[in-house]
Amino acid sequence: MCKRDGQPGGATNAGSKSRQYAIFNATDGVWAYPDTVSWRQAKQVIRKFKERFKEQGYYSAVGGRIPISMLSLKLIPVDDDGNPQW
Repeated sequence: MCKRDGQPGGATNAGSKSRQYAIFNATDGVWAYPDTVSWRQAKQVIRKFKERFKEQGYYSAVGGRIPISMLSLKLIPVDDDGNPQW
């Protein structure tokens, strides 16, 4: 779930002690996924995200079409309350 301020919300792994991350689309300056996830889950989400655009060969970003290889998705650690730790 997203918080009202547009930042990722609570962890999807409630009760888990593993570090949680938000996935940020640095290419467009927006959050790429609404929930916080573990490192492994984040890597899977990013892989699937890029696979969706692989066939067409590009991603339509705010600045225009860019090659998938140039898409920048960042993992941002979050605290226990789900707040990004830039």
